[in-house]
Amino acid sequence: MQDRSFVVKISDRAMSGSVENIGKGLLALGGKGVNSGARSIEAVLHDLLRGVRDDVLLKTQLEPADFEALLKKQVGRDFSLCTIKWV
Repeated sequence: MQDRSFVVKISDRAMSGSVENIGKGLLALGGKGVNSGARSIEAVLHDLLRGVRDDVLLKTQLEPADFEALLKKQVGRDFSLCTIKWV
């Protein structure tokens, strides 16, 4: 199975609490097939976990629709503040 790269973009209207929630959601998916390549997922998500908006490049072996459904379930209503761009 091949890794698919994607970028998580967070809307400019997201408040720091929502950004933290998205970061925590992505971190929780680390054990479910989402990784960051050479650096640890915690290092990649460092700013998001502090509530600072940043684009994040990650990888997954999941199908795009499966990943997006999993992320939506994980972050709840804050998912509407995310845009997933598949590379």
